[in-house]
Amino acid sequence: MKKLLIVLLFATLSGCAMLDAYNMAKFDSNEYQLVAKVRTIAEVTKADCSDASLMKGNANTLLIAATEFKNFTANIIHNEESLGMAKNLLLEVKGLQERYKKEVVSEYYCTTKMTIIEQSATTVQTALGAKPR
Repeated sequence: MKKLLIVLLFATLSGCAMLDAYNMAKFDSNEYQLVAKVRTIAEVTKADCSDASLMKGNANTLLIAATEFKNFTANIIHNEESLGMAKNLLLEVKGLQERYKKEVVSEYYCTTKMTIIEQSATTVQTALGAKPR
């Protein structure tokens, strides 16, 4: 009887772990790649902040990459945390892109904003990389 209880207990605990693993979105290399793309664009184009016309295009490219990341994460089940991070990153990028639409942006603002976007993307990338594989 004790052996049967031990087997049942083990099966129950294993079942709970399996259910938890099923309900959690696993590491997705595509998500990781998309946020790395946002980070890379911000890192590389930060050097172009002195050229406002060039940065206007770079801000649009960055917006496309951040939107792609958000759209990719949107329909993965049990992936609400990643979607939240993607939406927040997209808001930061939209702020930069909208600013370039309205006015001439100073080099200091551009450099600071690109650094913030780069750091946010790095944080998201770290969080995504910590998901179970």
